[in-house]
Amino acid sequence: MVVTKHFATHGKKYRRRLIKYILNPDKTDNLKLVSDFGMSNYLDFHSHAEMVEMYNVNFSNNDKLYESRNDRQEKHQQTIHAHHLIQSFSPEDDLTPQEIHEIGRKTILELTGGQHEFVIATHMDKGHIHNHIIFNSTNSVTLKKFRWQKGTKKSLENISDKYADLAGAKILKERLW
Repeated sequence: MVVTKHFATHGKKYRRRLIKYILNPDKTDNLKLVSDFGMSNYLDFHSHAEMVEMYNVNFSNNDKLYESRNDRQEKHQQTIHAHHLIQSFSPEDDLTPQEIHEIGRKTILELTGGQHEFVIATHMDKGHIHNHIIFNSTNSVTLKKFRWQKGTKKSLENISDKYADLAGAKILKERLW
């Protein structure tokens, strides 16, 4: 079992700073432990700044599409621009950073049903390896928001535990950050 945390990202400026933070080359093996799903990779990016800009534009484009909708069925969801998940693994696990990255990728794909764009970065800068996942709250096809409800945290934990168990991760008794 991994320890998971969820944060709703309400501000566009905060989301940009968060993207910049999770893409830190010093934490992600010079950006080798960064991947995405559903993003328009229009840049042949070679630098941290280019990646930050590209991902921010992708998230912002969906914001604009959502805001242009005529029906305001989800008006109370307007201020949630993204969701930030953290998965932390035990230092005693014999998992490579690539395996941990893949656990995070499978977890978010199942949680969102593959319907939301995301960026995942695996950090190795602390005594434990952990994933940062930012996924777009707006579905790029239906333009509806992902609704984080009462049972969503438990679903996240169950999905995360399933893939961690398959990879051989140990149970964490306490939070490491």
